[in-house]
Amino acid sequence: MKRELPPTVWLIFAVVYMVLTFVLSSISFGAGIISQFRAYRPDLILHFLEYAILAILLLKYLGGAGWLSRSKLSWWLPVIIGGVVGGANELFQFYIPYRFPSVSDALVNLVGAGIPVLWVRFYSAPFRIKPEEL
Repeated sequence: MKRELPPTVWLIFAVVYMVLTFVLSSISFGAGIISQFRAYRPDLILHFLEYAILAILLLKYLGGAGWLSRSKLSWWLPVIIGGVVGGANELFQFYIPYRFPSVSDALVNLVGAGIPVLWVRFYSAPFRIKPEEL
């Protein structure tokens, strides 16, 4: 029998994960690495995955706490939180030597938080939207 974790545990995971994103973004890699990858941006994939994981952790919390079945607006919370944390993280990088905030990074953070929410909302069996509900 599969045992689900309590919603509070998922919330703790999400908060710790958000703190870790700020801690890791405070690490300065030096000017050489930044200028080396200016034309090719593999970090955008990492930004997308980073905020997709955050959205999934928040969805697990909201689903376990019953918020997703109570309110249609609660579906937007992981996207809003991901956008705010991603934007704040980019602004935070303004104060770190050799780190630069980027609008493209902030947008990829937002998209990374949004795609898992849309996927779960439209394709996951317990929460799937039926055609008559559109």
